[in-house]
Amino acid sequence: MFKLNPYIILILLMSFATSCKIKNEKYNLIVKSFPLNIELKGSTIKTTVNILNPKGIGISGDKVLIYDNVQKDLFKVFKLPNLEHIYSWGNMGRGPDEFTFIDDNYIRCFDNELELVDHGTLKRFVVNSNCLVIKSTVELPTLQNPINNMQKINDSFYIANNIFEDVEYEHILIDVKSNRITNKFGKYPDDGLNIKKGIDNYQIYYKSNISNPDREKFIVFYMYFNKIKIYNGHGNIEKIIILEDKEIDKYKIEHRDDNPLYFGIPYATENYFYVLRLNQTENEIVGNIDNFKPELLIWDWDGNPIANFKLDKPIIRFAVSEKHKKLYATSVMEEDEIYTFDLMDISFD
Repeated sequence: MFKLNPYIILILLMSFATSCKIKNEKYNLIVKSFPLNIELKGSTIKTTVNILNPKGIGISGDKVLIYDNVQKDLFKVFKLPNLEHIYSWGNMGRGPDEFTFIDDNYIRCFDNELELVDHGTLKRFVVNSNCLVIKSTVELPTLQNPINNMQKINDSFYIANNIFEDVEYEHILIDVKSNRITNKFGKYPDDGLNIKKGIDNYQIYYKSNISNPDREKFIVFYMYFNKIKIYNGHGNIEKIIILEDKEIDKYKIEHRDDNPLYFGIPYATENYFYVLRLNQTENEIVGNIDNFKPELLIWDWDGNPIANFKLDKPIIRFAVSEKHKKLYATSVMEEDEIYTFDLMDISFD
């Protein structure tokens, strides 16, 4: 079924688009090219269930979970490698086993588990063969604004973007066992934009994060800039990466809607982190969705560039299986399709 809906596509984009100054040259890494540059052609798999409003995707063991932001059957679960639909689970509501408001910025799969934030509560589920079973719930600290873009560092600590708690700092460190903020850290970049208000820093340098709990690292992508930062779990910056890109224009403070989104949604696996390069405004993407073909940038966890794959399908949400060497993505065009891309040229050993 054809489902091009500009409003839904815009919401998908806005869900991720609504640090330290460089003081030491050893933190600078200017990336001019990637060792591997390939055009990838995707395959289309027809599903037996419609996915109306995909807002998240992850891989848990031998299953792909797609979060569909609807009222019933929120999680569509598919069996790898053939993407056979095995069950749908979860409803919105006020019941004990229902959800009230899922934050699509934090839906992460680890082994055979799923973690998400539902209305200020961190919930952990075991992904079984026929349903999800709640494992634990943790109440998060109550702040002036909802916790934004939270990512797991380890079982005790999570980082998140700082909103209004102290506009000088970019991030907060949350101890989920003691239910409190234990640290504020990270200084905003200084790109000579003459930003007058502290809160403008947050909006201009809006960011998306991804983490690797096994390595206790997290990555920060500045959504409107060609800039990436790598932090360790203690909040210390390890590397600042700048992509050399002749296409990118200087950020326009007075006309913010004219600024292109440079990065899209990131994804993390054991060996690599991935992010879509867009470099288009939201209006450009929505207005020409048929020709929206993002690039997939791949890096190792030390910040070394691995590959730049030019995709031939319009994707926004995706997940990667290192075991099967495949990328799986939801469609923004069709309700009954999932795209797959072979990543056979990448070593996952």
